[in-house]
Amino acid sequence: CDSGGNCATATVTVVVSPATNVFAAQISLSSDTHWPTVVFPSFAGHIYRIEYLDALGAAAQWSVLVSNIPGSGSRMSISDTNPFAARFYRVGADGQ
Repeated sequence: CDSGGNCATATVTVVVSPATNVFAAQISLSSDTHWPTVVFPSFAGHIYRIEYLDALGAAAQWSVLVSNIPGSGSRMSISDTNPFAARFYRVGADGQ
């Protein structure tokens, strides 16, 4: 949002295609709260985490937004309720 309160929205979809699986995470900005929301498919038996960066750079360290998200076999939706002006997100999985 700019200083006048005018906000723009956008959706970004990232698809990673290994040999047999397709994983597509989507990041969108909520029109009512203006919180970024990360949506991704989950698989039972996997534990997920969402990490973020406030700036890209060689010395940047990823911070954990949410961890220990149990996969259910359905799409998961996680909102960042305390977003920085600009933020970069990634989804990771443990227990593969």
